[in-house]
Formats: sequence, structure tokens, C-alpha cells
Amino acid sequence: MSRWSSIPITLSNLTLANTLPVGQSFLWHRYPVAEAGPSEASEEFSRAVDNPPRVVRLRQTPTHLQYTAVYPDAQSEERDKAFSATHTWIHDYFQLDYDLDKLYKEWTARDPSLFGKIDIDGKAVGVRLLRQDPWECLVA
Repeated sequence: MSRWSSIPITLSNLTLANTLPVGQSFLWHRYPVAEAGPSEASEEFSRAVDNPPRVVRLRQTPTHLQYTAVYPDAQSEERDKAFSATHTWIHDYFQLDYDLDKLYKEWTARDPSLFGKIDIDGKAVGVRLLRQDPWECLVA
């Protein structure tokens, strides 16, 4: 059974459902989570990742991004755990060093005529630009 880890992050800073299935990447698969309770994630996203090889699985609650990985062999799992590869990959892939809430406030202050008029009404909340491998962008 996979062990889940989590990264504290609000939906306004990252919303998987508004970021992954919207045309930036075509490698993610989306599945409903059947056993989800009212405060748990209701869907899961997964995709294969290399170095070490694994399938990364993501779920999201209002306050956390949950992740785990499935490995083809024990050596891949050991490499991942030794270097925190999945955590590092997620952090880099979603560019979590940037605080979207802070950026939105800065952009609104700099150009209120543009950003003050935009009402995204929840449809584009937490959308992130993915840092994908260049090969993935070209071929996938």
C-alpha cells in the first residue's frame, strides 16, 4: 500500500483540476476517488515520471496537495526516498516557489485597469504554468 505525503497549499495557490486537464500537458490521467469522504479528495491525477521511474499520484484537499508514487522495483523506490525525488519534482513541476496569491495582488496593484476588471469567478483559480521537460512539450 502506498504511503501518502502532503504539501500544505491552498486551492488559490494551486488547483489541480484547473491546471492539469486544460491543455498544458497531455500525460495526466484523471480518476474519481470512490472512497472519498466529505473532507477528502474526490479525484486523483496520475502520470509516469522518470529518474527514478515511477507513477506519481496526486490528490488535493482544500489545504493540501497529497502525493505518492508507485515504483517498478525496490531500487527505484530507494533512490526516490534517498533524494526526495518525487517531492522535489512536484515542487519544480508546479513552480511552488511562487506564491500566486501574492503575484495576483502585485499584478492588480501594478495594472488595476486590467487585473481589477478580471472576474475569474473560480474558473481559473490556482492555475499554474507547468515547468515541463522540453521533450514532453515538443512530442507529447
